[in-house]
Amino acid sequence: MGQESKPSPQNAKPGPSAIVSSAVAKDKRDAATANLIDFNPTPAVKASQPASKSDTAIIRRRIALWTTALAALVLISLVLLLGPKLYRKFKAWRATQFALQGEELVRENRAVDAVPYIRSAYLLSPQTPEVLRAMAQMLTAYSSPEATNYWNWLLLTTDATDDDRRAAIDCAMQYGLFNEASTMIKDLLARSGGDARNQLIAAHWD
Repeated sequence: MGQESKPSPQNAKPGPSAIVSSAVAKDKRDAATANLIDFNPTPAVKASQPASKSDTAIIRRRIALWTTALAALVLISLVLLLGPKLYRKFKAWRATQFALQGEELVRENRAVDAVPYIRSAYLLSPQTPEVLRAMAQMLTAYSSPEATNYWNWLLLTTDATDDDRRAAIDCAMQYGLFNEASTMIKDLLARSGGDARNQLIAAHWD
């Protein structure tokens, strides 16, 4: 009896399991190819969203707050730096107004009425030239020897006039202060020797 021949592997037909395995392998290759085609190495960038209205309002409030705080700081610095100087200037200005009112009353022979104005002026700013002048005129009207001190203090300022110097000379002579009067006459003639009024007062007290 002859031996039955076996089919060679090349001629053998694949079975059902082999067909399924081949189909699965093909699907995996197709899936891998699809993933490779869709692959994008650039990372996704998340789009920035615009600030909401509430965020914008908060930012504006913060800016306004900082601006206000800075302005307040500058104002406080200016007040601390310039405040005392401005206050002294204001007091001197107010004192001058009172003094001028008092001087006007003295010229009208109303020295009693002038006292409150000149006193207020002196309390505000005693070194102001107009206040010294008003005090000297008032005390001269009251025939007070103290007037000579105020005339002398006034003559030490740059606001003193020839009228002030002549009034100071008359006051000094009235109370027997001849040496002081002589010194003031020489100073008056050195400043304005050509003025007839100065020559007259010099001749009167010579």
